[in-house]
Amino acid sequence: MYVAEEREGFRRWLEARKVSPATVAIYLSGLVRFEAGHADVDLRAVTRQDIEAHAAALKSAGLAPSTVHIWLRGLGRFFEYLVETQRLLVSPMSGLRLKPPKILPGPSLTEKQADRLLLSPNTGLPQGIRDRAVLELCYATGLRRKEMCGLAVYDVDLDGGVVRVRHGKGDRERLVPLSREACRWLGEYLREIRPRAARRNSIVRALFLGRSGQALTPGALDQILLKHGRAAGLRRVSCHALRRTVATALLRGGADVVSVSQVLGHANLKTTERYTRVVAADVRAVHARTHPRR
Repeated sequence: MYVAEEREGFRRWLEARKVSPATVAIYLSGLVRFEAGHADVDLRAVTRQDIEAHAAALKSAGLAPSTVHIWLRGLGRFFEYLVETQRLLVSPMSGLRLKPPKILPGPSLTEKQADRLLLSPNTGLPQGIRDRAVLELCYATGLRRKEMCGLAVYDVDLDGGVVRVRHGKGDRERLVPLSREACRWLGEYLREIRPRAARRNSIVRALFLGRSGQALTPGALDQILLKHGRAAGLRRVSCHALRRTVATALLRGGADVVSVSQVLGHANLKTTERYTRVVAADVRAVHARTHPRR
């Protein structure tokens, strides 16, 4: 029993458990890396020492700690699949703790940078109004790129001041509050701009449309953010950068971790708690710079 023989069955097993396509792809890429060093090794002969040697080889290869962690986690799921389908009696990774690396989130935008970004679209043009609505929604909610592109018109409740994310990560649904400015620009976009774009494709229900009337794609969303980021004098702006900005701004403003995790759609509070370390680092930096006994 070899990796090549079991790879396709593992993929179907993951998909049956509704593991996201992106995660499936990452797990399989990690499995290919494991197979490269164990192609001729019967999986029934793999030991804990083999797994530890593989982990050490990944770390010494200069890979990012997060990549090593998720590949090893995927390998654990692979052996779990083999045990569950009665191909193995015991996983060689049973009892092996995979501690995720402590990685601080990347840099977020300052308030002034965010203001410059939001003011960069030319709202005298239809496309500028759409782009302003896109930026305001990103900044208000911290939605992921896929979540932004997956929004439908009926997901926005301007009267209630919320947006419904129906297909978040892990297919979880949540309600996220909107800011007044986001409501304002979304309202103008929905009244004045979207109806014109929708004439070309009236069956599309996506919230944001391109010039052809088709739903805005993740690639097109990236280009909107990059374009206005450059106009605002910022090096690289993405949905994830705005997501980090929202998280740190809420925590600095006094929001509790549970509330922030609900806004961002984190399944695990530990994911949100990474941002508290950023805020704590900010406080330490201010203290070191301003305390008379520094």
